[in-house]
Amino acid sequence: MQRVRNKASYKNQIIKCKQYYPHICYYCNKILLDNEITIDHLIPLSRGGKTTLDNLRIACKKCNNEKGNMTEQEYYTYLKNKNKIACNINNNIRLKIKTCQHIKLKHYDVDTYMNIENIVISNLFLQHPVTKKKIDKVTTYYKYFHCLDEPITIRRQNNLLINGYARYIFAKEHSINQVPVVYDSIES
Repeated sequence: MQRVRNKASYKNQIIKCKQYYPHICYYCNKILLDNEITIDHLIPLSRGGKTTLDNLRIACKKCNNEKGNMTEQEYYTYLKNKNKIACNINNNIRLKIKTCQHIKLKHYDVDTYMNIENIVISNLFLQHPVTKKKIDKVTTYYKYFHCLDEPITIRRQNNLLINGYARYIFAKEHSINQVPVVYDSIES
């Protein structure tokens, strides 16, 4: 008897996986663009695996297709036997990726997501250009995680930007319409 899946729940888990893990292939460590991402089940559905975040990983199309319905361990054994493990993937790179995944676990809380056009910028921010160092920090984080490093802080009453001008500039320059927002805790 074939198992019937709740399609909404299944799709929700896939979306969470794409948001949770860095866009790096779990198997070959290739950095992936959005259109190159596939979702792999560590324990395949055909072998009793579930569509839950702890059983899902980002994978490139090549690795996901090659793995098929093997488990993670079977796939690594298969690669070893075929001498296909790339020489340039060392423990240091894997450690960095695991560290990045750990950072992602500690992601920020957000009050809401807001259209970037609705955020009001004071003249004080407009008169002082953002430093290259701050923009580079946001850019690097976004490159690996496909999200801003922190939410933008605004005042609830008038959507006035309080903190996060570098993130605001980055979002505007990269046509990111919806940005994570937290409201200023000091309300007047």
